[in-house]
Amino acid sequence: RQLVGPSQRQPVPNRLHHQFHVMEGQAKKEGGGVAKKKFKIPPQVLDFLHDGVVAQSDMEFELKLGQLIDTKSWVKYDLSIPAGRNKIIETNPIGTRFSSQVPNTAFKNLNATLNEWVRDPSNSKYGQLTYTRTLEMDMAYRDENQEKIRVTYSLRGNDQPRAIQKQKLRPKIIYFSGEAELDIRMSAAHEYKVELPEDISAWRADSARVKNRMSYRFDLFQVDITEVCGYKDMTPDQVESLVAHKDFRKGLREGAPVSAFSYSKQEWQKGVVKQIRGKDIRIELEETGQTKTLRRDSPFLEHKEHTILPEVTYEVEVELLPDVLRPAEKRKEVIQQWMEIMFRLRKIAQRPSRHHHHQYYKQKHRHQGERRSAPPHHMQHHVQQPGEKRKHPSVGGKGKDEANDQQPPEKKHHNGSS
Repeated sequence: RQLVGPSQRQPVPNRLHHQFHVMEGQAKKEGGGVAKKKFKIPPQVLDFLHDGVVAQSDMEFELKLGQLIDTKSWVKYDLSIPAGRNKIIETNPIGTRFSSQVPNTAFKNLNATLNEWVRDPSNSKYGQLTYTRTLEMDMAYRDENQEKIRVTYSLRGNDQPRAIQKQKLRPKIIYFSGEAELDIRMSAAHEYKVELPEDISAWRADSARVKNRMSYRFDLFQVDITEVCGYKDMTPDQVESLVAHKDFRKGLREGAPVSAFSYSKQEWQKGVVKQIRGKDIRIELEETGQTKTLRRDSPFLEHKEHTILPEVTYEVEVELLPDVLRPAEKRKEVIQQWMEIMFRLRKIAQRPSRHHHHQYYKQKHRHQGERRSAPPHHMQHHVQQPGEKRKHPSVGGKGKDEANDQQPPEKKHHNGSS
């Protein structure tokens, strides 16, 4: 069944690909009944990961959810895969790109499920689980030699910036499914630490990503679900302003002027901090006098001079922990669990209406790079914390869509959660 807008393009000849049975499929047991099929690790995956392990001692291996997109029609690329089958490709067909974005509904489903696993790790089947949340900003710089370097700043004001350069292992592997609308990309990269210059103004940057990341760490891998505010085509002054104000949250006091982002109006609204209670910041908006509440570590809370409009997206990845692939005798077992949890997360992510996902991708990719007056309703997101009960928006002083901008407070809980 074609779940996303039809594209009649056929796969490019001579591209490497392989079909295998879907892990989530079912088979009949001898003597009746139904049992899940045993997932067989494709040889391309074993070869790809083996090459990565041999290449470097500190490779980063990750699986990402997303879609391979036809750049002409901006819908999912059609490989005519039969239902119940998957396909691997090791080289992107011409005229396609992998988009590592998921709908907001998928993000919310995974957020809720993973929080349940934090409360009761036995539900996950993957060992002990700890939860952390980070707010960081990645700046994409070019150094004097035009080499691309990523500098990461903590926006909580408690860490020194760190710079890395990535060398990716090719080819990347992408999984398609005849039944799933989300694809899975496997990639490997070696990260080199780079020394920051005393005066970083010698480097050029024109884009940034503010990442509100929730991390769920298991015995063998870590699941990251991330809400991203992307800033592109910035001027040097805008870059300088973002870096200069990266620690503004640390010194927030009542009466301080701030900017709060509105999804519905697609604008930064000026306001003043009226109250600080724990991690909650209550803001009175200058233009309307209404109040809205954001978390101190919300990416939608910025310094008073901030005016750059963000592109809000959502990402899901599962990264292997360092060196878990080194022991050859345990490698297949590690890969088995790693791939199994991503297939499981993909299934959870797709629980909402398939029509809903289809409309998201059709609109999202077709308008890639264009500034819209307002995002679709389903992009508005309530980030739920482990142990938190669902909060309903209050009626006093807040509009219906303003309530969705809030980041609810995080309650204390067990299992290493923060």
